[in-house]
Amino acid sequence: MHNSMQYPLTGIFPTLIDNLSEGIVYQNVSGEIIYANPAASKILKLTYDQLLGKTSVDSSWKTIREDYTAFPGIEHPAMLALKTGEVQKDIIMGITGITDNITWIKINSRPIVGENKTVEGVITSFAEITREINAVENLKKLQQNQDAILSNIQEGLCLLDKEYTVIIINNSAKNIYKKIFNHSLQSGEYLIKFFPPERHDFIRSNFERAFNGEFVEYEVMYKVEPDDIWLNVFLNPVFDATGKVIYVSVAINDITKRKYAETALLNSENRFRETLLQLGDNAWEHNFIKGVTTFSTGIEELVGYNGEKDLNRQKAWLDSIHEEDLWLVSGLTADYLSGKISSHSLEYRLKYKDGSIKWILDRGIVIERDANGKPVRAIGTRSDISERKRIEQEIIENERKFRGIFDSTFQFMGLMSVEGILLEANQTAVNFFNIPREEVIGMNFIDSKWFSEKTRNKAKTAVNKAAKGETVNFELELTLLDGRELVIDFSIRPIFDTSGKVILLIPEGRDMTEKIKMEKEIERQRLNRQREILNAGIEGQEKQRKEVSRELHDNINQILATIKVYLQLANENESLRYSLIQKSYENVSHAIEEVRKLSKTLAPPTLDNETLVEAIDQMTKDMALSMLFEISFNHKRLREELLNNAQKMTIYRIIQEQLVNIIKYSKAKKIDIMLSTAKNEVNLKIADNGIGFDSSLRTTGTGIRNMMNRVESHNGKFNITTSPGSGCCLEVSLPLTKI
Repeated sequence: MHNSMQYPLTGIFPTLIDNLSEGIVYQNVSGEIIYANPAASKILKLTYDQLLGKTSVDSSWKTIREDYTAFPGIEHPAMLALKTGEVQKDIIMGITGITDNITWIKINSRPIVGENKTVEGVITSFAEITREINAVENLKKLQQNQDAILSNIQEGLCLLDKEYTVIIINNSAKNIYKKIFNHSLQSGEYLIKFFPPERHDFIRSNFERAFNGEFVEYEVMYKVEPDDIWLNVFLNPVFDATGKVIYVSVAINDITKRKYAETALLNSENRFRETLLQLGDNAWEHNFIKGVTTFSTGIEELVGYNGEKDLNRQKAWLDSIHEEDLWLVSGLTADYLSGKISSHSLEYRLKYKDGSIKWILDRGIVIERDANGKPVRAIGTRSDISERKRIEQEIIENERKFRGIFDSTFQFMGLMSVEGILLEANQTAVNFFNIPREEVIGMNFIDSKWFSEKTRNKAKTAVNKAAKGETVNFELELTLLDGRELVIDFSIRPIFDTSGKVILLIPEGRDMTEKIKMEKEIERQRLNRQREILNAGIEGQEKQRKEVSRELHDNINQILATIKVYLQLANENESLRYSLIQKSYENVSHAIEEVRKLSKTLAPPTLDNETLVEAIDQMTKDMALSMLFEISFNHKRLREELLNNAQKMTIYRIIQEQLVNIIKYSKAKKIDIMLSTAKNEVNLKIADNGIGFDSSLRTTGTGIRNMMNRVESHNGKFNITTSPGSGCCLEVSLPLTKI
């Protein structure tokens, strides 16, 4: 108790005010402080003597408003209350001290009016709300960091509830869905309605599996213009604290290229709502001798009985305590009387008549004891902290949502300081590197054991660039502790604050080892295929040369030799000269025809001046005349204009090759050729009624291999169906790529 103070209040209230946790000051009509309770000295960080005589306009005060602008002393709540005679309520003020740390307070000032209705002074109560202000700022920063991380994740991510409502979606997912639906998907929209009806059953069945706790992964293709899109989709269930699935995290990655080549911090308590009596605080006093608790005004509003007459406040309060929290307060009196406690601070729930819930912070302290040290009186306050609890729950929920997405990405990623210290890592990274999370957090990224000296310098350079605001992409070759040698596609992205300063870095990585191996294997197979085609071409040319040589020697050469003999005899025998010259003429014509046939087997000259159908028709007629079998050629469903020249030549050569094979080996009497176009391909079928062969015992000859290589060069399909005694059927299909 401060003896120099002349209290404007009497009775038990001076003692009660001195024991409040809220600051109380009394200023006279000149604005000078003539009383301050201990809480005021503690909050303002000034002694009682330093406070006495001070006014709001004292130059030593350094005060700011909630928006950090200057707060002049003449505009302080107490000065305005003295000047206007009006109550100033819930004014936020920041006070800077020697260390430049800001103490935030919420102020209520009420003028004291004398009997002549003039203002004689002002009483001001204030509660420190620094933790609340900082908590709100921290919540904003947390949300900004989370938004920044999600925006920088290259994998498409979104969070859905059981109704397929989008809760969270990052920019990558929006971009992917925009390509598919031509619509920028937003939070609050129903994802399933954008899919075509024929996909609904498939989507629902997979989501049901995820909501049953199963991790679901699948690949799906969407037909869009100009190119189809392939996605890898991973459904990751998100659980609450009880193990119940409450959301499904959807990670989507555009895997089109690969397919064509083969995802507030805890707040503190709220201030007292109002100062004792004059400022409407929910204060209480308990008399241990009488067993009676006396309440200040405002309790009616707190328990939801506002406006009711003759209210038993103590009973109303006890009846309002949530049945699950009664155990918290049921033993308080016994604990005080036994000496187990001398103060308390509890959080529990009140249940309104309409069933709604309010959270309460109940604090108290013993202020009077008897000669034996037993408590006689205790005082305290009860404050509504529902908003703080709501923010706490919101932070927990935000953290759960963020963690659900963060840990379900396919790529490993983390959060890193600008100095390269790892602050967080997702579960993918922990599992991949096989290092416990507690060892990862706090580790210097650059000093990681799996870096060689060369890769360490590369990583250090990347971190330095990112710390200066540059997004860095690079590849690293790592050797992990378990001996695995990997190639990692790394990127480091900076996160900026509102002033543009880099405050955090996001390292991301993907294991590219298998992809690189696959690309090398594909390239090796491609080269082998080219060699096979080249060798087959050379073999075909050699075979063709031998056949031409044989034909020239065995046929045309003999015809020319005969002509030479006829001409020699004609020169020597005049009587036979005419007939011999006539026979020589006939043989010359025959030789010319044989040369024409031979040249036709080397290249189809008619393709330059005739259609493919005409060239094939001529070839089949020629063979049918010289051989004892029947050939039919069906081309009614062919649209020849859809084929390019390379495809026409391939089809011609395959027919030519297969007819030669049939003549040599099949003993067939009938051959059917069918050539047609359907959808996006041209189809060829050649069937005979010959002796056939066992394809499981017979190796692929040069002729068949040539045909297969020709088809493969067009990315087509080749198949032969045959068995002994059942003839043979060759089928070829080439994709239509007219150029």
